[in-house]
Amino acid sequence: MLKINDLKWDSSFFNKKIGKVEITDEVFNIEEHLLKSYDLIYIFSSQKLKNNETSTLVDEKVTYFKKIEKSEDHSEILFYDNNCHEQLIKLGLQSGKYSRFNLDPNFVNNEYENLYTQWVNNSISNADTEIIIEEFENLVVGFVTVVKNNAAQGEIGLVAVDEAHRGKGIAKKLMKQALAYFYKNNIKEVRVVTQLFNKPACKLYESVGFEIEDVKYIYHHWTNTNILNK
Repeated sequence: MLKINDLKWDSSFFNKKIGKVEITDEVFNIEEHLLKSYDLIYIFSSQKLKNNETSTLVDEKVTYFKKIEKSEDHSEILFYDNNCHEQLIKLGLQSGKYSRFNLDPNFVNNEYENLYTQWVNNSISNADTEIIIEEFENLVVGFVTVVKNNAAQGEIGLVAVDEAHRGKGIAKKLMKQALAYFYKNNIKEVRVVTQLFNKPACKLYESVGFEIEDVKYIYHHWTNTNILNK
C-alpha cells in the first residue's frame, strides 16, 4: 500500500493539508478514504502515469549534474551585500514562470509569489548560501544562488535574469562564475534542478556542461475543490 507522507511545512505555508506520495510504476492507486483526509497530494513518479484522470501533471522535474574539474572563468565575482533585497525579490518572482505553483490554476491566493519571496529570503539568511549578482547601472539585473551542501557537493538554487536584460549572456556568465566559486571552494560535484518545460534553463545548464541525472514527473491531486479559495 502506498504511504502518504505529511508535509508539515507545505501544509502550514499554504494553509492546506498537503501530503506526498512517491511511486515507481505507472499507476496511482491509493485508498479513497486516505485521499480525503488531504486537500492536496503531491505525486512524485519516475514514469508518466496512465490513470491520471484525477491528477494533473504540473512538473517534469529534471536534475542536472556536473563534476567540477577546472575553472574557466577568472572574472571578478560580485556578491550580494544586503543592499538590493527588493531587487532580488523581483528577479526571483520572474524566475518562477515555470514553477508548478505558478502553473497550477488551483493556487489562487498568491501562493507562488509568497513561496518565491520566501525562497529568496531563505537564500539571504542561509549561512551556507552565497548569492552572486550581476549589475547594470547600479541595479541588480541577474543573480544565482550557490549552496555548499557538504565538503564536496554543491547546489545551484535560483537563477534569475531581469526580462529586459535577457539575451545578453548574463545567465551564462553567472553560471560560469558559480562554477568558478565551487571550484575555488573545493566542491567536486554540483547539481541544479529545473523543469523540462523550461527550455531556456535546460539549454543554459547544458551549455556549461551539465548532464541530466534524473527526471521525476510531479502531479497534483486535489481532493476537495471547496478548499481552494481559503
